[in-house]
Amino acid sequence: MAWSSLHTDVMLDFFSRLTVKGLHRCRCVSREWLSVISNPNLRTLHRQRWRQHPLMLVLDNINSTTYVITVSDMGGAVLNHFIVDLPVTSSFAIIGYTYCELICFSLNHDKLYVCNPSTQELAEVPSSPYSFRFSASLPPMGFFTLTKQHHILAIGRVPSLDQYKIIRLFMRNVEKNGAYDFGCEVFTIRDGENVDSGSWKLIGDCPCSVSQTSHASVEGAIYWPVADHALRSQRNHILRLDLETEMFEFISGPQDYLYGLDHEDDDFISFSLQELKGCVCLVNRYQPFFVLDVWMLKDRANGIWVKEHHIDLPPLDHHCMIQGFIPSNHDDGNLLIFMSSNQPTTTTTSRPRHSVLQTT
Repeated sequence: MAWSSLHTDVMLDFFSRLTVKGLHRCRCVSREWLSVISNPNLRTLHRQRWRQHPLMLVLDNINSTTYVITVSDMGGAVLNHFIVDLPVTSSFAIIGYTYCELICFSLNHDKLYVCNPSTQELAEVPSSPYSFRFSASLPPMGFFTLTKQHHILAIGRVPSLDQYKIIRLFMRNVEKNGAYDFGCEVFTIRDGENVDSGSWKLIGDCPCSVSQTSHASVEGAIYWPVADHALRSQRNHILRLDLETEMFEFISGPQDYLYGLDHEDDDFISFSLQELKGCVCLVNRYQPFFVLDVWMLKDRANGIWVKEHHIDLPPLDHHCMIQGFIPSNHDDGNLLIFMSSNQPTTTTTSRPRHSVLQTT
């Protein structure tokens, strides 16, 4: 191996151990360091190394335009802390994030902003020339406003292409039988490039209506619970969009779990989808027994689901959401759960799996 090649490998290994904030400081040291830090192989190596040491990202909204973003390790040490001031005074929704690499904010599903917690940069996503051409002609529908009823948003990363993609499902029409006709468009951002370099593209029809409140972004794909009872009764419970091929497919839920998947009410979905330990998970809460079951899709090709967790929850909490997994040793660790009481709770995933621990 030539000395120059060995030298580059050593430098890549060294820089991969630094935080992104540290890398940005090192860019100014010399042209050689800038060249190594700009090497695409460093981004891959850096991401692989830091995946082994997951971080916790917390967003706290001070008011309608200001968010405090804190990135810390699992021991509580703060690695990054900064304030994001959004340029408008209106209610924002956080539509998704990608392993603390990008956060996407949405204003009425019209204006979109992408924030990089590592570089503390905030950029507005260019407006779509497609979806709002249809939405503008659609009337308000019952209780829902145009912001919630006509658009469903998600964000994900495509590792094989080094791209991020923002997905927008938008309603084009309401059929006579009440069925919703959805189109789908994608905004693509290449890793390391400015948001302005991206563009929107129509990718065709969305096969069905999906949940507006739940989706999972996992390993280059987006998963939504299907909201159409006719499809759910045929065991088409989950809609998957492959972000690389931009093709849709249906996935069946666990064979041993039917309640809620095949419920007779089209608007009733008793389960949610979330990412956990790199897999898509189906999370169901049984009422009124304060029990949370977590099913993990272990083998998508063969439709194999495994019930990983059965958790007894504290009573009187009507809403809960799994926020992430805190590893300890091997497969053991803790689930981080948000309760409606606004108290963070962790539950151990080592046996016994049902015990609940209150964080301090």
